[in-house]
This record gives sequence, structure tokens and C-alpha cells, in this order.
Amino acid sequence: FSFITDETASFALKFLFSAFAIVFHRDDILRPWVNLDVVKILWKALLRSSDMSKVKQSLVKYKITRIEDMADIMSLMGILDRKYLRTKNQSKQEIYLRIHHDLMWDFGLFFSSRISMNGGELIKCDQHGIACCDICFADSRDMVLARNTKKWNILIVKQFKSIVGSETNVNLEAYRVNWYPLHIINSGSHYEASAILKCEDFLNSKIQENGIESCVRSMLSFVQSYEKSLNCNPFSDESPMISVIYFIHRYLSNLNASLEGNTIFIKEAAQSLVFLGIELQKFAIWSKSLDLFIEALYLLRSINYDDNHPITAHVLRRIDSCVLRNVVMVARNSPNKLRLKHVGPNISQGHKHLSLELSSHPGFGIVRCEGTRNLTIPGKNISYDFIFLAVGLKDSAIIVNYDGQSIQNESCGRLFYSTLASSGEGVPVIMRSQIQIGSDSQNNEEIKNAINIIHGASLFSIDPDGFIYPTTDPHLCLGIYPHPSVYLVDCESPNRAIFKFTSDLLDSKRVPAKDKCKQFENEVQAHNYEDFDGVKLELSSHPGMGLMAFSDMLDTPLVPGYKYTGLAMGSLENTLSVKLNEKNQIELIGRYKGIYLCAGVLTLKPKPGGFISLNNVPNPATTQFVVNENGTISPKTDQSLVIGFQAP
Repeated sequence: FSFITDETASFALKFLFSAFAIVFHRDDILRPWVNLDVVKILWKALLRSSDMSKVKQSLVKYKITRIEDMADIMSLMGILDRKYLRTKNQSKQEIYLRIHHDLMWDFGLFFSSRISMNGGELIKCDQHGIACCDICFADSRDMVLARNTKKWNILIVKQFKSIVGSETNVNLEAYRVNWYPLHIINSGSHYEASAILKCEDFLNSKIQENGIESCVRSMLSFVQSYEKSLNCNPFSDESPMISVIYFIHRYLSNLNASLEGNTIFIKEAAQSLVFLGIELQKFAIWSKSLDLFIEALYLLRSINYDDNHPITAHVLRRIDSCVLRNVVMVARNSPNKLRLKHVGPNISQGHKHLSLELSSHPGFGIVRCEGTRNLTIPGKNISYDFIFLAVGLKDSAIIVNYDGQSIQNESCGRLFYSTLASSGEGVPVIMRSQIQIGSDSQNNEEIKNAINIIHGASLFSIDPDGFIYPTTDPHLCLGIYPHPSVYLVDCESPNRAIFKFTSDLLDSKRVPAKDKCKQFENEVQAHNYEDFDGVKLELSSHPGMGLMAFSDMLDTPLVPGYKYTGLAMGSLENTLSVKLNEKNQIELIGRYKGIYLCAGVLTLKPKPGGFISLNNVPNPATTQFVVNENGTISPKTDQSLVIGFQAP
């Protein structure tokens, strides 16, 4: 800026340049191209503000009177790049500006974090009488930057609103579509920001201006900025990102119906669905992300992209990344055991910030499954929330702290825990929160015993070879169940299970229970019961496959008498046989007699992404199902969900 010999004029240009750097910065693009008409809105707002009420006169004296003059000088100095571009909705080429180099953007950041203005005067420190004093203001730079960022965003938003609808040559649409939401967010107008991010008219305008793929990328960037402004924890269930992704997906799904034959738009729509799915994976919303990837695959195949096409191959890899395998206890000699990658010989002494990336499964790690659930132990006034664990892409691998006795998630503090304190092969390993105890149960001996059982089931060790094992059962270690888990998906999901014999299952409701046959002493009914060997849960959606049990039924020390195991998709020879009873419960026949399909754990109600299990407690809230006409099966308490898989 020494190119400008007048010190005050040089300061004014530094001020305008730094505001450009901060205001036109996106999390996904450090130095974006910005339409000159959009830059005019910012610089005019600044020149009319009290901060520049005195210094702007120096620009006039230097014969810099127009915004174009300021842009020309900065381009001449080499701090701004210039290009001419015509976008889809523009009839002529327009000027676009960009900061020339990352170091120049760093200067804008440096300047913006040190300049404090009041009524056109620089604020000076009391001790030295110096503006931007590095000694006195060293601890307030972040505060200064935050204050300037908010102030400048408020100014540009007000300037934009003041000229909307007026006679002007400024390209307002370029600003409204590309920058207005970000500046609304950074100005602190959270309510208005939320409305814009879920406005169909805005999304439609943005697609018209930028195209589908670029639109979706920038929308996700806007939401990331929104998360920061709300100070919400990224990737938490409270994040606004999830609802915006669902909104964009609904819009794209409706749009896709009108894109038939438009190869370019269909390709962009498919790639956009992949972006949305990848973002959902960060929240461990595996079921919905899988739906998006499958939908993207259908679109690509509709325009004759085969599986060898780079875009299709990428989608197929993403589909594979959603096929999670549950983490369970396995024998030490099992081929399905898990081995950590980043473990050293001194692991027994503990390890902070340990990534659960796996060497046994290169490119994968231990990840959290979808959703958090809260469980109250029946008959005991104690509860905890928990999350299932699985093996997924290493990018989502959990970071833990290991103290030699327990494994704790670094971000949420949950502990590794053997489900319901069960022991044996096939027991799912989960992460649980701290135990919540009712006020009237603090000194109850039965409660104290239950807590000791829970603590014992939370003791895990990591050996120098990288294997994790329950301290009380060293003959076991963490592994994976080799078959896809069965869980609840949206009723329209492409990954829903369609059963082959649902009409037979409905008919099985007419086969009376054996005790009723005896009660009525009806020989025909008794004969029907004795001959009935159940309806196989065979699949037409996945030919040659059916539903099978994870393992033998598992006992639970915490809930005496309660038995359970998981449900998976497996071969026909292991497919379960069932009947539908008069209470609309699906009960097993044969080896697993007295066991029911359950869309939850104990008293937990069905939720999207919730696993289907088998247990011996016929709780109506979790064991009643509806057999649908299309061959799917829904939990009675939420018929928008159906049984499905983490496998296409």
C-alpha cells in the first residue's frame, strides 16, 4: 500500500481491502471471485459509515472518487485479481474481483483484528497512545475481529436492503443469491438466516444462478457458518445442518422428476446428493446417507453411466461406506476380530487422543451408529443414554482417551460398555453416558449392586497388539458381526426390506395358539397348530436371503430373566420362522420359541436408524408390527418406518 504516498488515503484503501477480505470469505473458499457490483454495495456502505467519515476525504484529494477507481488501483498494485465473466442469467460480461494471494488475505485478517474505530477516529491505547498497539491490545485481537466482522456485515445488509427495488444498475441478484445469506448469518440475524436457508424460492433462484452442484456446495457452507454463529457443537443432533440437508433433498427429489433427458442437470443432481450424504455421515446418520447415495446411483444409471465411470465408482464406494458392521464380542481366534492401528508397546499405561482407526480393516475405524437412546433399567430407578458402535470409514473414527481401565469418547465422555452388562460372544459393545440415579434410590443396596455390575461391564483393556477386550473376559475381544444389521428405515427408502411371504404371515394369525386349541378341544385346530412350522422371513428384495439371529439368546445380569440378541440379514438356511399372533406380535417358531421381534430395547420406542432385535419380553410398545400391502413391515407405533438394512 506504499504505492499510495498519502498516508491517510493509504489507510483508507487498507481499510476497504481488509473489509473485502473478511466479508467476502467463505469457509469452503478463502479467496472467492466477487462480482464488482457486489463489492460496490460493501464499499459504499463503508464510505458512508461513521468509521470513514474523516479518512474518505483523503481519497477525494487523491482523485479516487469512484468504486471502480479503488478497484483499479488495487488491481494495479497486484493485491486484487480481475476477470470478466458472464454467468447463466447475465446478458453481458461483468467484472469479478479476487484477492491475489493467500498472504494478502492474511494481511486483511491481520489489519481487521487490530483496527478499532469510533466516530472516524482510531482508538488508541491509554499507556502508549498508539492505535493498534501490539502490547496493550494483544489479548483483544479476536474480540476486535469479531466486532469488525459483525459491524461490516450489518452495514452491507443494511445497504442492500436500502437499494432493493430502487432504480439501480447494480446486479442485486448476484448479491442476494451468493452472499446475502452469509452476511445475514454473520450479522447475527439468526431467525432470518434460518428462514432463508429453508426457503424454496431462494433455493430455486440459487440453482438458476449457479447450477445445482455449486448451489448445494455453497448452501452447505452457509450452514457451517450458521453453526459457528450459533456456537452449537458441530455434528451434534442440534445442528441446523441436518434439517437443511433434508430440505435440499426434498427439493432435489421433486426437481429430478422434471429433469428427464437433461444429462448435465441429472449428473449435477446426483453429485449433489452425494455431497449431502457425505455431510450426513459426519452426524452418523448412516441410513439417510445410504438412501441418498442409492438415489444418486439410480440417477447416474438413468443417463447410462456404468459402474466403471469415475463418478459412479465414487458413489459405489460411498454406498459401501454406509454398510456398517456392528461391534460385538468375538472369540480371540475369530477371523472377525478388530485390531487398532495406532497402538504402541506402552499402551497399558494409557493413551490420550487415541484414534480408533483399524489395521485389521485398512481404511476403516470404529465409529458411532445413528442416534442416541436413553434406557431406564426396569425395576431399578437408574438410567443412562447409549450409542451403538460399528465399523465404518476411518474419516469418522472415534477419538478416545484410554486410562488403562476404561475407554472414554473424547468428545462426549461416554464409556465403552458391554450391553446390559451381558457377557459372551455376540454381545454388542456400546458407549454409555454417566449413570443417572433417582433421588429415592441413592442408598438402596439393590441399586448399588446394579451400579457395580454396570461399572464392571465398563472395564476394557487394550493390549500392545491393538486388540480391545473386556477386562473380566480376556478370552474375548472386540470384533464385528459379519452380516448386515437389520434396522428401521423410512418407508420410502430404497433399502427397505420387502418380504416374500407376507400374505402367509397374515394368514398365520388365524393359526390359534396351542393353549387355545386345548381349551376348545378342537381336533382340527390342534392339528393345524401341530403341523404349522411357521413362515420364513425370506426376502424378495434381496433374493436368496432372509432374517437370522446374531447369536444364541444372551442373558442380562442387570435384568434377570431378560434375554435378547440382534437380528441380521443372512442365508436362507439360517432364516427364522415366525407367526403373527392376535396381538400383532411376530413370535418365533421352533428353536427360538417364546422370542419376539422387537423394534427397540426393553422399553425404548422405535426410532429411525434403531436396530431390530429379538427378546423374550412382549412389550406392546416395541413388539407390535403392521404387515403392509407392499411386503414391508412397520412398527405399529410408527408406520412411517419399516424394517430395512445397512446394505443396498
